[in-house]
Amino acid sequence: MSTEPLVHAKFDHPKHGEFERPDAVLDDPGLSEAEKQEVLEAWIERVRHEAHPDAPEPHPLRSSLDAAIERLASART
Repeated sequence: MSTEPLVHAKFDHPKHGEFERPDAVLDDPGLSEAEKQEVLEAWIERVRHEAHPDAPEPHPLRSSLDAAIERLASART
């Protein structure tokens, strides 16, 4: 069993705190929409940076992060 997805299961943003999962970012009442976007984009960048370049599929966490960004965007309209 690979433990790679577990490496990215938490994200510690230097300015906005630690998050267990992407939805926790969206549910944080202390963050503005812009801050939530900032955290999610930084998390995606970390996953992208640390992903194995020869991986046949995107990192499993990436779809959760993409879905969280879509939810955030749809809440704005």
